Amino acid sequence: MQYKLSDPRDFTKAKQVFKPEAEFDLDELTAWFTQAGYRRENIVARPGEFARRGDILDVYPLDQENPFRIEFFGDEVDTVKEFDAATQRSLEEKDIVSIGPALDRVFSSRNLHEAVKKIKQDMKESIAKEENVKNHFVKAIDLLEADGLPENYAFLVDYLLPKSFNLIDYLDKNGLLLFDDWQAIKKNVADVDAQNEAFYFRRNKSRCNVK
Repeated sequence: MQYKLSDPRDFTKAKQVFKPEAEFDLDELTAWFTQAGYRRENIVARPGEFARRGDILDVYPLDQENPFRIEFFGDEVDTVKEFDAATQRSLEEKDIVSIGPALDRVFSSRNLHEAVKKIKQDMKESIAKEENVKNHFVKAIDLLEADGLPENYAFLVDYLLPKSFNLIDYLDKNGLLLFDDWQAIKKNVADVDAQNEAFYFRRNKSRCNVK
């Protein structure tokens, strides 16, 4: 329950719906897939990957058996097809496809750029050597400013999420929650608490006391 998540409303909205004649800005769409946790590759082969070749966008959602190929005519969707990742051959044309994020957290472009401002402010206020602080954050800042997300972005969650939620917030308010093996759960909670404490200690030391 301590794992920080995005606003459930933002996560529900974080999807792209593709159908013929729908219009998209391909550059903005490419940035969205990156922010949503998809890895850009030359050829899509595994879930969580996407590729763009001119006016063709291939995407492999996490919840689908096969990837989709979306062909554009300018900014307008021409066709949407399911294809075989192994042969790269089309299997079936689709009328409409909804694609969600490949992460358990979602971030808007605004979240990314606000995070950069907060990081830079902390860098200015840090008492550590400027070079050490810069080396710690420079790659992450470059990616965030380009609307990208570092692979190890977990250490930036406090900067990226203005307000955090947990798994309980995603459940139905009238639902029933069952816990199995309570003793094991308590032990896991204690382990996570210890890991979080160690992580925050290292992060604060890196941000404020690195020599």
